[in-house]
Amino acid sequence: MKNVLLIGGFGFIGHHVIRELKSNGYNVMIGTRKLTVDHQEVPSVLFDLKNMNDNQLIAILKDFQFVIFAGGADDRTMPNEDAAFDHYAYHLQT
Repeated sequence: MKNVLLIGGFGFIGHHVIRELKSNGYNVMIGTRKLTVDHQEVPSVLFDLKNMNDNQLIAILKDFQFVIFAGGADDRTMPNEDAAFDHYAYHLQT
């Protein structure tokens, strides 16, 4: 069975990616910067690139055949209305 590390598995997109991967027989682990959130069906591992050295990163990645990055801002972390327009223009209209 193939192992997948999903960065951003607690977000809106990650939730759907987990469901799809599991329904297709993949083992999924969530890489997260904070282990405070508990996902009932999927284990998680601390994965904070800012606070990891190369050896720590290699130790985590060695057991995975695939890494999917689904991290980033979603509508729960959008700035106020004025900044939201700038965010949309920068990320979606370029």
